[in-house]
Amino acid sequence: MHKDGRCNLTKIMDRLSLKSAVRIEPLEARVAPAAVVAVTYTDVDGDLVKVSVSHGSLTLGNLTLVNSGLGQQLTMLDLSNSAFAGAAVTITVSKTAKGTGDGLVNVGEIFAGTNDLGDVTVKGDLGMIFAGSGSSTVPAVKSLQVNSIGAFGVTTGASSLQSGITGDLGALKVTGNLAMESSM
Repeated sequence: MHKDGRCNLTKIMDRLSLKSAVRIEPLEARVAPAAVVAVTYTDVDGDLVKVSVSHGSLTLGNLTLVNSGLGQQLTMLDLSNSAFAGAAVTITVSKTAKGTGDGLVNVGEIFAGTNDLGDVTVKGDLGMIFAGSGSSTVPAVKSLQVNSIGAFGVTTGASSLQSGITGDLGALKVTGNLAMESSM
């Protein structure tokens, strides 16, 4: 892109006097497309699940999905790429017209590696979570809000029920059961 806002191809065509040729007009100055911040899938009992992040480019490649029941089981959400550092994560559920679902989703694991996360909300059960840089000034997870943790054991695809949060957990809200393995 040149300082006058025209792309290189337009300038080259002008120099070659191809005035009657088809022109490619840049619609935006940015090279990369806008980030995808949400992915949807159907869970095991037929609910429509939406996984969204506040920033970073989310693709199906970030989700490990296993065919099961009426749809798929989210065994892992991988947010370990540095583009997701500080991202808020929301996993919501909508019942479909078929009405077979329970309005909740079961997630095996959220893996953010050494990334700190913002507010994390799962409308359902979360088997385990790994996040945090170990910073003394930024919480590893700003807040974690779930219906339950580990209620379905490892059937959700979690390798265990032992979470790892390296740093502070700002707030924890569990509206149902909390079942975790102890490392002691």
